[in-house]
Amino acid sequence: MCLPANDQLMVRGTVEGSATLLFDIFTTGGKLVQRSTGSISGTFAKRIDVQDMTAGTYVLNVRDAKGKAIGTARFTIDR
Repeated sequence: MCLPANDQLMVRGTVEGSATLLFDIFTTGGKLVQRSTGSISGTFAKRIDVQDMTAGTYVLNVRDAKGKAIGTARFTIDR
């Protein structure tokens, strides 16, 4: 199941302590199209601007600065 997105993607989660997280967006073909970072502590909500991205299906990978996977989600931009 893909999550719908239009102009923004909202990512919510929880980390123990504090961490710098990398939010990478890939095409389904594996091409990195956007990267953002955030200094996170505890429960967080991060908005990622996707308004300049073309319609299609993408994969969001969230990992910490050491490369440890935090989570993955597929989403679709439908305009």
